[in-house]
Amino acid sequence: LVDVGLPDGDGVELAALLLAATWAPRVVLTSSDTEAATRSGPIPFIAKDQLADGGLQTLLSGGGE
Repeated sequence: LVDVGLPDGDGVELAALLLAATWAPRVVLTSSDTEAATRSGPIPFIAKDQLADGGLQTLLSGGGE
């Protein structure tokens, strides 16, 4: 789970680097700014206010991509 707005960098860039790793981690971007979803491209995104609604579990289990 990577926040789009990191204090020391860009979460979208970090997520892309993680996805390129040979060990293929599951990566989901989050932010309280839902417009950030447009920057996520193919990386799954969930708004922070929806984290407790089961959406994160769905994304991590392979659904909703």
